[in-house]
Amino acid sequence: MTRKSEITDNLDIYKGYLKRMIGIRSVISEDALPFGSGINEALDEILSISKELGFEVYKDPEGYYGYAQMGSGELFGVLCHVDVVDEGYLNDWNHDPYTLHESDGKLFGRGTIDDKGPTLAALFALRLLLDEGFKLNKRVRFIFGTDEESLWRCLDAYKAKEEIPVMGFAPDADFPLVHVEKGLLQLLIKGEGNAIVGGDSYNAVASHATIQDTKGLKEALDELGYRYDKQDSNIRVLGKSAHASTPEKGVNAIYHLSKALKESGHAKDLEAFVVSVYEDGKLDHFEDSVSGKISYSVGKADEGWVSLDVRYPVTYSEDEVIKAVQSIHDKVVVEKITGLDSLYVPIESELVQALMKSYQSVTGDHENEPLKIGGATYARAMDNFVAFGPLFLNQEMTAHQANEYIEIKGLIDAIEIYMNAFENLC
Repeated sequence: MTRKSEITDNLDIYKGYLKRMIGIRSVISEDALPFGSGINEALDEILSISKELGFEVYKDPEGYYGYAQMGSGELFGVLCHVDVVDEGYLNDWNHDPYTLHESDGKLFGRGTIDDKGPTLAALFALRLLLDEGFKLNKRVRFIFGTDEESLWRCLDAYKAKEEIPVMGFAPDADFPLVHVEKGLLQLLIKGEGNAIVGGDSYNAVASHATIQDTKGLKEALDELGYRYDKQDSNIRVLGKSAHASTPEKGVNAIYHLSKALKESGHAKDLEAFVVSVYEDGKLDHFEDSVSGKISYSVGKADEGWVSLDVRYPVTYSEDEVIKAVQSIHDKVVVEKITGLDSLYVPIESELVQALMKSYQSVTGDHENEPLKIGGATYARAMDNFVAFGPLFLNQEMTAHQANEYIEIKGLIDAIEIYMNAFENLC
């Protein structure tokens, strides 16, 4: 029997486990510690499923995390999470987001691709491998986080109390794997400004920006060719939202409004800063052969401040970037909101080589290289970890969207890849 037929023959068991997990609305809330009753229930359920699959399980007494493990020897980790983002506008869903639904070769429900479906795929893969008679030469520990969609406090608690794996992967991104993630900084820039209000979030390109109409502003916007509309006594400039890790896919309304204010003679310190960020190139020397060029995007604005999201190459430090941002304009104050260190695991490493071999043996894809991204995956939380699947390069990403799904064919391939990965590494 081939591994693919073995997986297919057991897929209904997997679906039963997934149905149990999708049925829990594990969205962060304040109705129970630490992150809400739904997340607590989901953690208990994944530990129960793991025990049914033959794993030893442990739950943090404070409820921040749990884990399931097998084997002995040095520790290999699989980093997963049981929390999900909320369902958004229910009318956008074709079916109940918390009832697993199958149609058109897809499994629908909140968490099917992020991250309950992939978590179970990796668990199931190891169980199937052991059922073949495979013997582990490492301890394999599945670490279940509860706060991935927010502030990663679950892993702060884990790292403060528990043994750290020597290597591992997070099944919460893309194949073939992600071995480079740029450093991330979100900054607050404070100074005198024109009371622009706009933007959607710190980590998105600003899709709108509003200010009280002033002499010459509309003429400047027209001359520049920027989109805007009139709202009573206000002017609203219209952009296009995009994730801050790919700002080139968006159009920044705060920058466009700042530019128009400068052209009409009304720019103050904040607007001058924003225009300089985009036009003076003072950050563009941050580039390396490992992860490429820096990217940056103004995210939000309100009276007296704007936010700046920066994704910087792995060979530079956070301090170097902050110093360069401060040098753009001497009359603004730069404050750090939050940051994440970069991730870089060399292609030549044992981990990357073994995972690539596992991927290639199933897909036959020897052309696509390990990925370099500006986004942040859970793998950043620990050294010598990479993000590894479950999404293939030609598949639609539906995480955080209505009608989230995982393709069954891709799921079967992912389980086989994970089986090979455990065989190659553990």
